[in-house]
Amino acid sequence: MSTTIGGAWLAAEGLEDTLAEDLSRRGVTVERWHGQLALSSQPAVYSPWALDIWLEPECVAIASIREAADTLRARQRNWSLYAATCFGRARLVEERLPPVKAAPLVFPALPPSSPLGAWTCWTPKPCCFRHAKPARSPMVRPVL
Repeated sequence: MSTTIGGAWLAAEGLEDTLAEDLSRRGVTVERWHGQLALSSQPAVYSPWALDIWLEPECVAIASIREAADTLRARQRNWSLYAATCFGRARLVEERLPPVKAAPLVFPALPPSSPLGAWTCWTPKPCCFRHAKPARSPMVRPVL
C-alpha cells in the first residue's frame, strides 16, 4: 500500500463488507483495513455506511509517545482515539492529550462547536493518522 492515505472510512461492526462494496461502487479501492477502518490512497468520498469519514488524513512517523502527543496537540486541542492495535502505546499517548469531556447529546441538540480530530496508530513506533472536522464527533454510534 502507498504511504499516502487519501481517505479513511470507519465501518460499523459487522458492516465492513457492506462499506467496502459501497466504496467499490463509488470507484474507491480499499487497500488495507486497520480494525474497522478502511484505508485507501484515493481521496475520501461520501458513503452512508461509514460511521466516520477521515478527510485528508495525515501520516506522521513518531519516535516516542511524547512526540506523538506533542504532534497532535500542535495541530489542535481535542482528539478521539480509534485503537485497533498497539493498545498500550495508544493509551499512553491518549493520557498525554487534554481530556475531551463530551456529554451525550439528546435529540434535537446541536453538536459541539469545537473541532474534534480522530487518530490511530498501528506500529510500535506510532504512525498516526488524523483528521479534524468542526462540529461533529468522530465515530458516533447511534443509541436506540
